[in-house]
Amino acid sequence: MKYSAAFESAFERTLESEGSYVNDPLDTGQETKYGISKAAYPGEDIASLSLARAKEIYHRDYWRALSLDLLRGDVAAEVFDTAVNMG
Repeated sequence: MKYSAAFESAFERTLESEGSYVNDPLDTGQETKYGISKAAYPGEDIASLSLARAKEIYHRDYWRALSLDLLRGDVAAEVFDTAVNMG
């Protein structure tokens, strides 16, 4: 799938803080990879989640759901990052 340059930039920025696989028993999100949690996506195999699949989820459930292509790039990136961090 081809994504907008604004989404690609926002996605890369968000990944800087979301990072790799974590399975902390004290984390209510349960398993997490690339910021995608088992609690939010119980049908996903989080440990095997690919970067491409994480991007699909972020694009569908955050970027498109919030119509962020309608906003200026820097504003869209900030809204996207905030939405991801708030779940």
